[in-house]
Amino acid sequence: MSYQNRISTKRNEMEGKGTEGGVPRVIAVSSGKGGVGKTNIVVNLALALSRMGRKVMVLDADLGMGNVPHLLGLQPVWDLSHLLEGSRTIEEVVLDGPFKILPAASSTPGLTNLSADQKIQLLEKIGRYREPIDYLLIDTAAGLDDTVVYFNIAAHERVIVTSPEPTAFFKAYEMMRFLMQT
Repeated sequence: MSYQNRISTKRNEMEGKGTEGGVPRVIAVSSGKGGVGKTNIVVNLALALSRMGRKVMVLDADLGMGNVPHLLGLQPVWDLSHLLEGSRTIEEVVLDGPFKILPAASSTPGLTNLSADQKIQLLEKIGRYREPIDYLLIDTAAGLDDTVVYFNIAAHERVIVTSPEPTAFFKAYEMMRFLMQT
């Protein structure tokens, strides 16, 4: 089975887990360049959806620089590294706040770029999360590495964030052009 087919299969296995019996909406939020406000948009979107009564989980997939919990004043005890190595379950790793947060392993060497098996394993573990989710928001890293592309392929919808700066516009355009071909 091809890599893209494996991704689609895992996304489809997550379907039906929403609180209204529907598909949790998977939205990847990315940027071609760092520092454009991507994480702030993810956090504010998650807060807005939560206030509307939706069950939201944010996957902090900015693996080298994840900071979703810190924006909310939360300090994770465990993170993605513990989940992927199998020392903790997803229920133990997920933080409770105004919405659920699956924190990145920001200071763990080797986890800035996940292997194909780790990416599939991560989607499987999220798919087995015991609580229903209406929205899974994925805060990816900036740029177009394999992990960013993977999370964008796995998403139902993609949001590309930019800022009014020539380099940011160019990188956003480059990213959109590339992702439209996947």
